[in-house]
Amino acid sequence: LLIGSFKRFAANGIINVACWKCFRWELANGLIVACLFPLKLLDEFWLTAFFWRLMGAKIGKQTLMDPNVLILEADLLDIGENCRIETCATLLCHKFNNGGLELKPIVVPSNTYIGACAVILPDSKIIDENAKIMALTCVNPKEQ
Repeated sequence: LLIGSFKRFAANGIINVACWKCFRWELANGLIVACLFPLKLLDEFWLTAFFWRLMGAKIGKQTLMDPNVLILEADLLDIGENCRIETCATLLCHKFNNGGLELKPIVVPSNTYIGACAVILPDSKIIDENAKIMALTCVNPKEQ
């Protein structure tokens, strides 16, 4: 209700950081981060994936996600089946570019492993299935 779909925000291109839309984006993400606290207490992989599905993410069956994975714009995220996302991984669908906020999707194919503290940046599309993103790795947009 607060922001609607992040996909509609992404269609706007670069959003000025000094506007109402950017404030709504920041407020919505703050509420999402606050909702993560109960997930961390329960520490259940299936519950974490279920929560992100409710937030609009496309997450395949049997995908396991640690509760402290950082995702903000969930409806811009597409994760395949049988993936594993380790603790403290970050999947960012936003960047500040050219004096504004820009939202871009992330695509993770099936059977992909994302290690602890790995960072997937906006507009990244991992091409190969069965990929392993090792711990502390940064995946840049359009990187293969």
